[in-house]
Amino acid sequence: MAGETDGIKFEQRHGKTRVRVGRVWKRSDGSHSFVEWSVSVSLLSDCLPAYFNGDNSHIVATDTMKNTVYVKAKECSEQISMEDFAIGLGKHFTTFYQQVTASIIKIVEKPWERMIIDGQPHKHGFKLGSEKHTTEVIVKKSGALRVTSGIEGLALLKTTKSGFEGFIRDKYTILPETRERMLATEVTASWMYSLESLSSVPSKPFYFSERFLDVKKVLVDTFFGPPKEGVYSPSVQRTLYEMAEAVLGRFPDVSSIQLKMPNIHFLPVNLSNKENVIVQFKDDVYLPTDEPHGTIEASLSRVRSKISNGDASQHSKEESKKCTPIPNGNLKKKRSYAQLHLDLGQSDFLLHTCSVCGFMYACGDEGDEKVHKEFHKDYMHGIQFKGWNNERVVNLPSTTAGRVILVLDGDPPAHKKKVQKVVEMMEMDLGSECLIHKLYKVYLYILHQRIAGCLVAEPIKVAYRVLSNSEAPKSIKGTNANDNGSNSSTLQFGGINFQREAVKRAPSAINSVALEEKHTGAVFLTNEAVPAICGIRAIWVAPSVRRKQIASHLLDAVRMSFCEGFVLKSSQLAFSDPTSSGMALACSYFDTSSFLAYKSD
Repeated sequence: MAGETDGIKFEQRHGKTRVRVGRVWKRSDGSHSFVEWSVSVSLLSDCLPAYFNGDNSHIVATDTMKNTVYVKAKECSEQISMEDFAIGLGKHFTTFYQQVTASIIKIVEKPWERMIIDGQPHKHGFKLGSEKHTTEVIVKKSGALRVTSGIEGLALLKTTKSGFEGFIRDKYTILPETRERMLATEVTASWMYSLESLSSVPSKPFYFSERFLDVKKVLVDTFFGPPKEGVYSPSVQRTLYEMAEAVLGRFPDVSSIQLKMPNIHFLPVNLSNKENVIVQFKDDVYLPTDEPHGTIEASLSRVRSKISNGDASQHSKEESKKCTPIPNGNLKKKRSYAQLHLDLGQSDFLLHTCSVCGFMYACGDEGDEKVHKEFHKDYMHGIQFKGWNNERVVNLPSTTAGRVILVLDGDPPAHKKKVQKVVEMMEMDLGSECLIHKLYKVYLYILHQRIAGCLVAEPIKVAYRVLSNSEAPKSIKGTNANDNGSNSSTLQFGGINFQREAVKRAPSAINSVALEEKHTGAVFLTNEAVPAICGIRAIWVAPSVRRKQIASHLLDAVRMSFCEGFVLKSSQLAFSDPTSSGMALACSYFDTSSFLAYKSD
């Protein structure tokens, strides 16, 4: 907060630093999650009288700030990302205290990692890792927001594929040029998100935690290159730029990134005396040093304020040629379900087709209209559900309006019967069949005593990365195996005709035409299989509640409960034979068009 007195400009802020807090979250299955944060709070407030006149009546005590950190940590009943905690803490100070105009929250997370014992994640055991996760959040009273995340202490080293030559040489230069040297550094990175206000913060749980891991992976992968051949580095400067460029190209939600990469030297060891050579250096024996070292740092920002929503990552032409095409005809075809009626020459005997749910019924017939009304309501809002005594509820953030119930194959018959009824509607609407088997896990989203959404998940071992149309071979783009399909057919037995009519439902205002058109055509997968844990066999949401993040909540529930003891990463999920709607959902949820897909049996 700034002020002027006697012609002198005065600026001030005050706060509490290094408030250390550890937080344990205990789940019903006995597993624990743990974080340790060092929190710093700085407030910009209208407390100038304290400086000018000794009047402390407008000061928020720094001890109060410290206590607030512990109170807000206690209030987090569900595990939360460090950035979300900082945003909530900053919002509290700017709304709770009238004189506070802005709050700056900085947090450093100590890298505790879950222990793996005999290949299994330990439920309550942790070990200390290396690099630290950092964040700085600025919240203003107006609701304006700036979120920055970062990494400290990311130590990287490669023993070859590095050189330094062509630099300025003068009378002070003794460094020899080389195309073969060791490259070591300790990366400090910070990146700013393209978020401008509190209302723009993503509601998806662990959004910032996942983005932290994703950015770190891109930085590391770019530094080292492919695992077998690596990538040559002509200088630390060039490698730094490639790493920063890769992050901006991969993540549209990152507006800028700053990297600091000291050049940590490993000096060649040569030992000799007047008689002979004791040790001759052959790129094998080094003297590690930590000082002095070179310092290289730079930042990269987007010039335009509006960031493209498309996937900015570019793939080589060679990679596009190595993809495996899956034309639409090889995906699960969406079947046209319709009622059959006897054609005996009558004039349609007053049958009416509902343009929304596709049900055919006789107008004016009390029984038919009653059946249609019940079917239409179930289709639009979900099948009625009054609840069970023993529900397996998946805990989601309190902001979720409904609840998610997990149903397994060994559950009571009444539970499985309800699931079967929902799955039958899913199969009819999605054009799929045999969605469930003994290994399935079904997630039901309950809203207003109705099953408003359903997701069927199954265990898998491998999946394949989806390539966008821009990456597919040109000779295959636009292929559509369904172009020659007919919309109706007639079966004739003697003088009686059975007419099958394809029901054309009216376009719903709920559906996004832009998304549907964006993700049409063939789907291409890379040949290389990658490990995966959970397969999303099918997902469905009642039409009246679509575009309300129910599908995202179901995916969140899967990640939180599919494996006991730990939360699945987005990269461990895959979609089964994604349709155009599935492509749109996956691209939105994973923030990339290069998600994983698998072929279900």
